[in-house]
Amino acid sequence: MTLPPPRAPLGPDREVATVSTVAALEIFPVDGLPDVGRRTRLGAAIAEQADLRGDDVVVVAADAVARSEGRTAVLEGTAPRQALIGSESVRVLRHDADLVVTETAHGFVCVDAGITWPGPGGTEAILLPDDPDRAAHKVRNAVRALTGLRVGVVVSTTFDRAWRHGRTAVAIGAAGVTSVAEDGAAGSGRATICIIDELAAAAHLAMVATATWAAVVRGAGTRWLDDDASASAIVRRGRDDRFR
Repeated sequence: MTLPPPRAPLGPDREVATVSTVAALEIFPVDGLPDVGRRTRLGAAIAEQADLRGDDVVVVAADAVARSEGRTAVLEGTAPRQALIGSESVRVLRHDADLVVTETAHGFVCVDAGITWPGPGGTEAILLPDDPDRAAHKVRNAVRALTGLRVGVVVSTTFDRAWRHGRTAVAIGAAGVTSVAEDGAAGSGRATICIIDELAAAAHLAMVATATWAAVVRGAGTRWLDDDASASAIVRRGRDDRFR
């Protein structure tokens, strides 16, 4: 299976889409999905269980992607946590008694390298997927091969925010979905809305409410679909980073 390379990061010379009026969006959790283990075929499971239509956007939880890739670790005690955070980071940006903020190899800045820690009595930590954009392409290609439908795919996880309480879902991988679009109503002529983050957050509500690892967003039509888009394009790097 040949996958397209990540799209170049956004910059002053990159064209961005314009947000068009959407009459209504519908969000459907995908029920009946299996528990995910190593080598679970996520795209096949979604194609079998979801009532998909062309131009739908499928949002998949990063934890499910990571489990299918075997990106987990068994922990005992607290010391291995620090070692695991270090192994999943390229640099530590802040470290105190209660908080470790790191940058991952993907370029994400997040708490604890984006690791999902086990709950009480659990021992399995779930790491971020190795290449979330590639994972999104694999799911998209599998759905298209099995159903013949052109859909977009977003891989989502939850991140803390530096200036607000509570976590919210963000997109860390995408295939076939516009990453950033201009707000036509604002008239500013600059990209202002991260479409894939907003789709991730909307779908996350449905996934949490029904304890499933995928949801479908319907109603955007073709206006937000882009075969060349990726989530890696929205990561600010180097001089484009406004804080580091």
